[in-house]
Amino acid sequence: MSKKLIAMLLALVMLLSMAACGGETASAPAEESAPASVEAPAEEAPAEEPAVEEEAPAEEASVVEEVAAPQGPSNGFYTEHIGAHDYELPLFPDEDVELSIYWVQLGAMGGAEQPLKKDLLFWQRVQEATGVTLEFVQVGEATCAEQYNLRIASGDMTDLINESNCGQMGSTSVYSGGYDKAIEDEVYTDLTDLIPEYAPNYWAIVSADENLRKDLTTDTGKLYSMGMIYDQPQGVREGPLVRKDYLEATGMNPVTTEDWMEVFKAMKANGVQYPMGVSNGGDIRGGFFMNAFGTGGGHSFKVDLATGELVYDATSQECRDFIEYFAEAFDAGMVDPDYAYAAMFDTSLQTSGAVALFGGMDRDLTNMKANYGLELMAVPMTWPEGSEAPKMNSYEYAYQRNSSMKNIVITTNCEEPEKAVTFLDWFYSTEGVSAVNFGFTEGESYEVVDGVKQWLPFMTERNEDLVNYEVIYTLDEGPGLQYVNKKSPVSEDYVLEAKEIWLSHDTSKAIFAGTPSLSFTAEESEDMTAVNTDIYTHVATELALFMTGQKELNDETWDEFCQSVEDMGIEELKEFYVTAYERYEQR
Repeated sequence: MSKKLIAMLLALVMLLSMAACGGETASAPAEESAPASVEAPAEEAPAEEPAVEEEAPAEEASVVEEVAAPQGPSNGFYTEHIGAHDYELPLFPDEDVELSIYWVQLGAMGGAEQPLKKDLLFWQRVQEATGVTLEFVQVGEATCAEQYNLRIASGDMTDLINESNCGQMGSTSVYSGGYDKAIEDEVYTDLTDLIPEYAPNYWAIVSADENLRKDLTTDTGKLYSMGMIYDQPQGVREGPLVRKDYLEATGMNPVTTEDWMEVFKAMKANGVQYPMGVSNGGDIRGGFFMNAFGTGGGHSFKVDLATGELVYDATSQECRDFIEYFAEAFDAGMVDPDYAYAAMFDTSLQTSGAVALFGGMDRDLTNMKANYGLELMAVPMTWPEGSEAPKMNSYEYAYQRNSSMKNIVITTNCEEPEKAVTFLDWFYSTEGVSAVNFGFTEGESYEVVDGVKQWLPFMTERNEDLVNYEVIYTLDEGPGLQYVNKKSPVSEDYVLEAKEIWLSHDTSKAIFAGTPSLSFTAEESEDMTAVNTDIYTHVATELALFMTGQKELNDETWDEFCQSVEDMGIEELKEFYVTAYERYEQR
């Protein structure tokens, strides 16, 4: 076996199961690639920090409600529970409160190095308004999980940890063994009693929504974090995009996976280098082909919607169907042979015109057009002939009001957890929600139109350093209540249509769904870790060999693979997952 192939397989061992995670952790969204510099708007804030805008609570409450009203029937529920407590600022007068926070520093996006949190105007304004001094400890995404584990092992923990991007793809919690174990090990602070007392805004929102409360508590009923919450089901932010000119040149209108294979052949004949622009996880981001066949594509369990039972995915017929489809495309040169090496945010193949169909964010429709002149179009999800919809539910996160593992936890190193909880609760207050979504100052990042706050148009663009203005003035990820449709008034119609297109399939026709985020007890985690890791590695390696044609896929070799997984103890491992799933259902 060549050194290059060995390297590729090692990469796939880590990446293949990312696609099996489903939901938001399946793959990180890719930002757009290096556009031309965008002129800073005239309204951009000066270098110095201006004073925080003071608004009367009653007026602000009405503005928040008016902004939210057009967003859907569920939104009235949330606006009813915003503003449980208004804070006088600073939060702790005559006290010097300092909090350290662990945060992952994402790599270059679209050709731009991302600024440190401490350098962002939003976080400077937060500290100015609340009077709380923040020390950001930021580590690179390549080593974030390793650094997290080292800090936990050494006891050198920050007061707060933003868990987003800390955990390994496919894990059910960032902390090994689950959140109950993190509390039992005295690493995370148990917030069960602290939140109702010191976080009235957060608690009003969470306790009023049974499904939300269920998702943000452990199996034993403990509150362990303060999560990123949406005012309504968050919808979809990414999906399949295709070069409009490439598709029109084929004269085809693909619906099924078979149709897409014919499209790829036609595109290849027309000179497109790699028509099927898969991510390093082996699929079009969003689970385009995997979900079509009914699989997550790796070591995971899925729920049979007819019986409610868990099914091991990697040895299922649905997984084999996807592997065969991918192997055909790979063998025909439809896929970049080095796809597994692609960096998470590398869009060079898209911007160079080398690929036709690929996964992207809704904003890529605008950015690719503005910066590269590329006409893209969103396409609906696909399915095999004989089906009426993807066999596995796509975009399950789209129907949730919180983001899995996008939580802020408080460690036991925090000397004053009550103050930390109060500080975080400010992000869910009337004033905090406004700042999170629109920024601090009217005329700088937002305007009020007919009594309703909305972004200034430049907020969807980038500055001269290619940094999104959204990141500079508002909070794109972290604590707080996020308005799903805050960008709508300044978004192009075709961007809004893309969200509808990606969710246009009939989800009731699905056969499978991914499992929710499950928790395991400390004892379960200890008992299952070894076999879980061994099967994970074995499955990812074998599937990579099948996908890249290094191992022939036929009935005999597939049966041998399935038997090897069974011999390694998959049924014993399944018992742990069934037990955890039953606990989740009973929360």
